[in-house]
Amino acid sequence: MKMKKLLAGVLSAAMVATMIPASMAFSVSAAPEDSLVASYDFTKGETEGWTEYSTLNFTEGDVAQVTQDENGVTFTEEGAYSYTIANPLAEKVTQESGYTIAMDVQVTGKMNEYNGLFGFNNHYAGDFFEVTTNGASIHHNNAEGYYDIVDTSTNVGLGEMVRYVFTADSDSLNVYVNGDLVKSMTAGSGNAAYSIDAYNIANTAKYFNLGFNCYITWIEKPTTWNNSPMTVANVSFYNTALSKEDVASLGAYVPPVVEPDAITASVVDTTAAESYDVGDTFTVDVTAAGNVDLGGYQFTLKYDNTVLEPVLPDDSSDPDVTVSNDGENGIVALKVDLNGENTMVLGEEAITLFSLDFEVIAAPEAGSTELTLADTVFAYYDASGAVQAYDLVPTLNGCTVAIAGTVTYSPYDYNTDGNVDVNDLMALAQMIVNEDTFENASFTYDVNEDTTVDVLDVMTLAQMIVNEEV
Repeated sequence: MKMKKLLAGVLSAAMVATMIPASMAFSVSAAPEDSLVASYDFTKGETEGWTEYSTLNFTEGDVAQVTQDENGVTFTEEGAYSYTIANPLAEKVTQESGYTIAMDVQVTGKMNEYNGLFGFNNHYAGDFFEVTTNGASIHHNNAEGYYDIVDTSTNVGLGEMVRYVFTADSDSLNVYVNGDLVKSMTAGSGNAAYSIDAYNIANTAKYFNLGFNCYITWIEKPTTWNNSPMTVANVSFYNTALSKEDVASLGAYVPPVVEPDAITASVVDTTAAESYDVGDTFTVDVTAAGNVDLGGYQFTLKYDNTVLEPVLPDDSSDPDVTVSNDGENGIVALKVDLNGENTMVLGEEAITLFSLDFEVIAAPEAGSTELTLADTVFAYYDASGAVQAYDLVPTLNGCTVAIAGTVTYSPYDYNTDGNVDVNDLMALAQMIVNEDTFENASFTYDVNEDTTVDVLDVMTLAQMIVNEEV
C-alpha cells in the first residue's frame, strides 16, 4: 500500500517561497520555520534539482543504485554514490548562526564511521565535510589537513526510519534522533577548529550530498569509504543551529499513516456493443479498485425490469458468493468469506467482483437504460480475524447501456410486444372497431390482401397463427 510520510514542522520548498518573506527567510530566530531555507519531501516527488552522482567516475545521472519512488530516495547497495544538489546553504550561513540538517532516514546496512549519511563537497576538489551513518562520526578534509571525530557508540538506528537532526555552530555539533539529543561535541580536546570548519564548508561548498561525500581520488580503492544502503524520505535545511527546544518542536519520527484510497466500484458493460436489439444478451461486470483488502461485500445491482431481464447463474466460481433477485430493487450479490480463504487484494487496477448476463426484453423510451450500484458494503478481517466493515464511502460508478434506437417488429405484431399471438388478434380487432386509418408502413393491416381491412383480416391472421406462418 502506498504510504504518505510527513516531516512535522518542515515545509516544502514551494511553500517556503510563498510563506516566508525575504526579510525573514535568513534571520536568526527561535522558530524553526523562520530559518528554513529549503525542504524536499522525496515521497511526494519533490526532487527538482537533485541528481544521482558517482564519485567513481565523476558522472551525474543514470546511477541505477540510487532510485526514487513513493518511499523516498533509496541507495540500493553500498558504493561510492551520492544524491546531490547545489548547496542550498551556500552564502546563507554565518559563524554565529550555524546551520541545521533535518531528515527522515532509514539505514538498512553498513552503518559505521566510514559510510556517508550526508555532507558537503565540490565534487572535483579534496575539500569535504561528512557525517556518517553511525550518526556521530564526522570527517573533514581540506588543503591544510584533515580531522576525524569518530564515535561508534551513537547511531541513527539500523533498519528503522528515524528523524535525524544535525546542528552545527561555532560552539558545538549536536546530533538528535527522534527528538532526543544523543551526542553533543564541543570545541576543544584537539578539535578546536572543527566547528568553524563545519560552518565554512557549509557556507562555501558547491554541493550538498546524501550518501557518499569524500573525494575519491585520494583513496586508491573505495573499499572503506562508501554510502550505506538507506532510504531518505525527506531533507530540510536551516541557516540556524536550532536549539534543543526547536528540534523538539519538529517532533520525533512518526510512522507513516496508511490512508487507503476510497474504494471505487463500477458497473462495466463487457460485451461493449454499440447497441442491443430486443432479444440480445449482454454481460456486465461489477469491478472494484483501491488500496484495501476485501474479505467480503454486499451490493445491489439495480436495473429497469421493464427493459432488462437478468439471467441468474446457477452457481458461482466463488463459493462464498450468493446471488438473489429481490424482484423490486434488483440483483443482490453477497460475499461472505467465513474462512478467510478468498480475500481479494484491491489495487490501482480494477478487479471483477461479479459478472451477470442481461437479456433485452423491450426498448426503453430513451433509447438507453442504466444499471447502478446501491446498498454497498465492503468488509475486511482485522488483526484478530474478526470481520469489520470499512469506514469508507465507496465511489459507485454506474453503467449506461444503449438499446437500438429502432426495434423491428413483425408486421403482424400489432400490440408491439415482440410476439404474434392471440393478443394481436384482439389489437387488430380493436383498431377495426376504432376505424383507425391503417397508415403505419411498419405493419400489414390488410392481412388477406383484399384491399379492405375488416373482420376477415382478423380471421386470416388467426389462421396464420394456428399454422405458425407468422
